[in-house]
Amino acid sequence: MAITDDVAYMTQGYMQGNYDYMDKARVLSDQGKVGQFRVMVTDPSHTADIAERIDNAFANSTTPIQSITEKAALDISNVGMDLASVDRDVAIAGMFMVLFLTANGIAQAVRERFAEFATLKTIGFSDGGVIALVFAEAALPCLLGAALGVGLAALITKVMPGFLPPGQGFPLPTMTVMVLVWAGLSAALVAFASSALPALRLKQMDIATALSGRT
Repeated sequence: MAITDDVAYMTQGYMQGNYDYMDKARVLSDQGKVGQFRVMVTDPSHTADIAERIDNAFANSTTPIQSITEKAALDISNVGMDLASVDRDVAIAGMFMVLFLTANGIAQAVRERFAEFATLKTIGFSDGGVIALVFAEAALPCLLGAALGVGLAALITKVMPGFLPPGQGFPLPTMTVMVLVWAGLSAALVAFASSALPALRLKQMDIATALSGRT
């Protein structure tokens, strides 16, 4: 029995034991097989050299091996995945989806209430005032969605370190002021883009035709 230090990236714990004892307990066809060996070195600056020496020592082995440092093994960039690019692409795709849904909803709402907007212009509302109402109708769900998304992201940044502790090679999520700024700008941009065509239609409407229901 012994007491050892925790390993940060082994969040579920780990177990140490006698390899020879465990190996003898396995079926004969599986004896002598291992998935990986961990070698502890006294000088971290020589880890790459030691890994190369291990590979050279088993160069003629019928079983291919690969020796890499722990830092390289935990570096997510080695698998060819740029998490920042993936995250950005997913965010852009999501924003276009929100834009499509919001624009479709606003266009439908304006189309169904065309006579109501004509009535507002009849009683004195300016083009700008009517367009502002349409923009506000589009901006409210966009800003509310951005606020909920930022709140959820802030919650994830607090709980994620418990699932992916530092040292596993995955960048931990962070919440900065720029995240809030970009969320607000994106929501405003989606609201503006989705209300642009309906606003143009309202500006060019013929009040008499709209009030008669011939739209």
